[in-house]
Amino acid sequence: MAGGGLVAGHVALGDDTVHVEDLALQAFTAPVTETASPPVATLPVAPAPSDGATRALADPPPPLDVDAITRAATTAVDEAEQVRQDAERESPPESGSGDASGGPGSCAAGTEGFGAVATGTATAGERLRCMFGVDTVYGVAGRANASDHPKGKALDFMADRATGEKLADYARQNMDELGISYVIYRQRIDTGSGWEMQEDRGGVTANHMDHVHISFD
Repeated sequence: MAGGGLVAGHVALGDDTVHVEDLALQAFTAPVTETASPPVATLPVAPAPSDGATRALADPPPPLDVDAITRAATTAVDEAEQVRQDAERESPPESGSGDASGGPGSCAAGTEGFGAVATGTATAGERLRCMFGVDTVYGVAGRANASDHPKGKALDFMADRATGEKLADYARQNMDELGISYVIYRQRIDTGSGWEMQEDRGGVTANHMDHVHISFD
């Protein structure tokens, strides 16, 4: 007999001994209950990278040229500063920069005080007077020493220190355009090669401390 029959036989005969072969036979012949397998999760599949993306990942980025970037930035700053300086030189000063007496600057005077100066002297002189608001300008006048004034080719712009410095600097930077041969201010002369000190002539006006002298070609 198979399965449970064998065990029952032993019990019926009063045999309490458990036979190993009977237990093994029962285990071998017992029906197997199938259990359902757990569902397997399906993972999303990432799209394959394109050729361009593959090349971008494979090729390392080019190294940065720090020196070139620094030079470009420095050049841009220098150019901006040069533009600012050029604009300051070409723009007229603020209104109210008047002459040494403190009067308001004005172009209404035109060529008043110039006398019979040369045409080019009158044109350039009026332009400078208007730009820098100089009320008092002297032109033709007698001089004991050698001077361009009697020839009508020189003007004296009576100005305070701040206005005089700006006027003299502008005249020096535009000598060719204005037809200027030299500029004298505060015991210095510039004939086109930069300021040079002059000898002491013994007085404020004689040393050009209170006015800018400009001689024209």
